[in-house]
Amino acid sequence: MFEQTLRQTRQQRGMTQQQLAERMFVSRQTVSSWETGRNLPNLETLAGLAELLDVSTDYLLGRQSNDVEKQKLACLPTAVAIAVIIRLVIPTTAEMLVLSDAMIVSLLVILGCEHKPIKQRYTQIASFTVGLLMVAIAWGQIFGMDVGNQLAYVVIGALLTSESAWLLCQDRFRLRSGLLKNKAWWIANGMLGFLIASGGVWILIRHVDGSGHIENTGSRLLALGVLGVFTAGIVVVELVIYAVIRRARRFPR
Repeated sequence: MFEQTLRQTRQQRGMTQQQLAERMFVSRQTVSSWETGRNLPNLETLAGLAELLDVSTDYLLGRQSNDVEKQKLACLPTAVAIAVIIRLVIPTTAEMLVLSDAMIVSLLVILGCEHKPIKQRYTQIASFTVGLLMVAIAWGQIFGMDVGNQLAYVVIGALLTSESAWLLCQDRFRLRSGLLKNKAWWIANGMLGFLIASGGVWILIRHVDGSGHIENTGSRLLALGVLGVFTAGIVVVELVIYAVIRRARRFPR
């Protein structure tokens, strides 16, 4: 049971025996012996395999149902819902409606592929690409996109790219840092990063601010300074939270 489960899980992750061997710091022959049943890993190696493949040791040993589903793109249904709501609620041009329909169809196709026997890496790359495309469309104000659509596209793009990047990095690298392995932290900061970057781009390209004042170099620098202070504040808060959590773990009561 173990050898079959290991082989199937490795293949679902889109990994070869050589890639698994390199990340486990063993030879390819060793991995092959595990998958043919000639040898079994020790307890420490089994735990490392479970962590690398993002499954439980019980699953690898055939003692519980498949939990590979954790690697699926959880943000896709949310992204589709936001895209549909924006498409129905915000009035816009005919060209923009066609573009929104194309984006919704793309997201639905990726969502459908999540439930097909396709390597998850492919759907993750597709989701990452669509997310970047949506952010680029928002920044470029394609078809005279208004602020509401811009914000929605940036939020959807940030969701898709952040989670896809996290999953791709988890598959490609063994992220052992607590923060890097924390999906919620990664996605939240990815979204904040995209929103801050979008705010900076918007400040640089807009001609009139929210109060109707015509932008000039001084007003743009002031707005960018305020955005910079806001960003620095977020970084400081996160560093303080991280220090508190780390101290609590090092010196438990």
